Amino acid sequence: MSDLLLIVSIAGQKVAMRTLEVQSVIEIDVLIPVPCAPLHVAGLAALRSRVLTVIDPQFALGLGQCANRDPGTEAVVVVHDGHAYALLLGGRP
Repeated sequence: MSDLLLIVSIAGQKVAMRTLEVQSVIEIDVLIPVPCAPLHVAGLAALRSRVLTVIDPQFALGLGQCANRDPGTEAVVVVHDGHAYALLLGGRP
């Protein structure tokens, strides 16, 4: 295996992500809620004039809401099918 991996924490568990799929690791300054969005969508954030859909992977996996959605929360930015997403990091199981 020659892929480089980024190790992050989601729901208190270490997760390996292929660096080819990671654009950057950022801090979310402002998280704008989205009315009527699915519960795993934490909100929207801005990054270099782009809108990111912020996903709570802990909630998406059925492990409860991520404990930290405050300003300064870290997230991994990935692009899927041309859309940018930020996956919230941290949280507890």
